[in-house]
Amino acid sequence: MLNPHQSANPGMALGLGNDSFGRVPFTRQASPFISVEIFKCRDQEHFKQIWSTNHNIRGNTRLGRNWDTIGEKLFHLFEASEELTPWTILSQWLENPELMPAELQGHHSDLNAYLTGEGIGFWETMQITRINDRINITLFRDDGTRAGSLDDGGLSDGQKNTAILALLFAHGTNPILIDQPEDELDSDFIYNQLVPLLRRVKHKRQIILATHNANIPVNGDCELLYALNTEMGKGILKAEGGLEKPHVKEAVLDIMEGSREAFRRRQEKYRF
Repeated sequence: MLNPHQSANPGMALGLGNDSFGRVPFTRQASPFISVEIFKCRDQEHFKQIWSTNHNIRGNTRLGRNWDTIGEKLFHLFEASEELTPWTILSQWLENPELMPAELQGHHSDLNAYLTGEGIGFWETMQITRINDRINITLFRDDGTRAGSLDDGGLSDGQKNTAILALLFAHGTNPILIDQPEDELDSDFIYNQLVPLLRRVKHKRQIILATHNANIPVNGDCELLYALNTEMGKGILKAEGGLEKPHVKEAVLDIMEGSREAFRRRQEKYRF
């Protein structure tokens, strides 16, 4: 943990190949499936929470009406600095109003009076509070192209789940249990991105999956499959074994494809 008064390095990209996180799965292009950037103490939402709670400033005062604006300006200056913490910047403002943005200088006396008077307890608490790190995760497709990141809002909920899966796969070698990784993912992404990821990782650790999507066990080369029916809210074993066994294959067709006949009719509709 950083001392709240230490310099906050604005960003650091994790080398997720050979560090303590283990090894992140790679795409077919031999590039990492995800990249992770850590921006130390740059979580703006956490700063807003610290800034806006536990103070007793009345909202009908001039300082109260402008409190959020002062906090926003303070955080933006902090983001642009590689050396200072927001509390250091605020301390400088209190000592020298000329260091404040021009539009805030008119609030210096009110701010100084509050933080050195009735708000001194709040000010002391802020100075020993560390702002959380902001983490950005970028997800890449199996062909190496960029799918999107948390920062740019380019990831769906399902793609975010896939990025988290890649992080989980990178840490340790113990068996991992995953419940329905296909949730909120379309079939194209499952087949072209998630399945190749699972096929590469399964050679390094045991993966146990619960799924309703046939792409995952069939195209993911599942080595041991348990097909279950539901009766009175309980799972009843219908078949077990490898997909090379006819009765297991039939169970997958019935449960995941809707039956051999349903699968055949879809084939006819697609005119394969």
